[in-house]
Amino acid sequence: MVQDFLDHTFNDCGAVFTDSFAWTVYLCSGFLLPRDHTRYHPITSTGQITPPVSLDSYDTTSQLLLPTKSFLAKFIVKRLHIYFGKWLLYASLGTFVENFQPKTYEKFYIYRVLEVLRNVIFGGDYKEDLGITFHELFWYYACSGVLYFSMNYMYESLLLNSTFLLYALLPADQKNSTTSTTINKNTPTINNTTSKLLRLSPEQQIKIRGWCTHMIFYSPTFFSNPEFSHSPRDLWTNRWHQCFKEQFKQLAFHPTRKLTIRFGGGKKLSWAIGVISSFLLSGLMHEYVLYAFKGNEDKAAGHQFLFFVVQAVLFVTWEMVERAAMIRGGKSENDQKEEASHDDSREKKPSWIKIIIWNMILICTVPLFIEPYRGRTHCTMHFYCGTQ
Repeated sequence: MVQDFLDHTFNDCGAVFTDSFAWTVYLCSGFLLPRDHTRYHPITSTGQITPPVSLDSYDTTSQLLLPTKSFLAKFIVKRLHIYFGKWLLYASLGTFVENFQPKTYEKFYIYRVLEVLRNVIFGGDYKEDLGITFHELFWYYACSGVLYFSMNYMYESLLLNSTFLLYALLPADQKNSTTSTTINKNTPTINNTTSKLLRLSPEQQIKIRGWCTHMIFYSPTFFSNPEFSHSPRDLWTNRWHQCFKEQFKQLAFHPTRKLTIRFGGGKKLSWAIGVISSFLLSGLMHEYVLYAFKGNEDKAAGHQFLFFVVQAVLFVTWEMVERAAMIRGGKSENDQKEEASHDDSREKKPSWIKIIIWNMILICTVPLFIEPYRGRTHCTMHFYCGTQ
């Protein structure tokens, strides 16, 4: 039975070749493009950008500085390279997804997986119509890559628009000047074509400059190379949807964690419940969006929620296994906390073995999330992964 399964999975050499091409394109996003988070490093040597003391950038005590026009012009060139690079990768991977779709099956992925497990546990022959092949699994994984690129591409568009707007509202550089102007109520305003066209008052100019500067230089990245994640924590905490991380913490993680502690739960239990509640909230949000666009005509309700339930279980289990391994290795609780803090750092280079293991697990769970999108046409790839 196992041999039949393997023969059926790898008998299509063409599919393996195209999968390899798509995998190459996917990894190029990490190797060829600059890491997004490098743009947040303050340029203190020239005085162009310094970290703000507070988010209130419109009073006289703030230390948020406007960049000079010459510096911003160089920054625009750099972001344009990244923008077109991401567009090229997005288009390439999207072409693969649209032209090499696997066969559509009547049964959803989860039901086919359960049937395979039943045959393995209780005996039985592998059925060809179950269709769980490497090509199908990777195709769904590639769809998640297109989803990542589409949202990242829109984020880059917003970033570029903010940069162009800030550039248009900046005064001309003073001769031989390398320093910037502090954003406050005394910041000089300009009366050029842009300000006249938008009918901006001096106060509005200052506020728009402050917002654009925060957006461009101090806002968290939308994504940070999720294909190189090495654990559930690394993916969901450091690399995926950084703009939503705090919302899920405030709405789900912290309230349920505090509630669990109030009812006598320990730190580990309250942490686990907080993590699970965050994933459950994310699952409900995605189910609502999916239902709002298509209803439940294809009876796909619940699959994305199940995906986040599985991710919650993987997250908690992975952390428990790592902590148990640390204890067995003789590490104290303080050592565990220190290692956990290092694990959150983007500067740490994890082993390729952990990256491969986690991505193989992720490949097996991604169809739960992507399959309900299949055949749903929409203006963004978040709601479209191939049409039948």
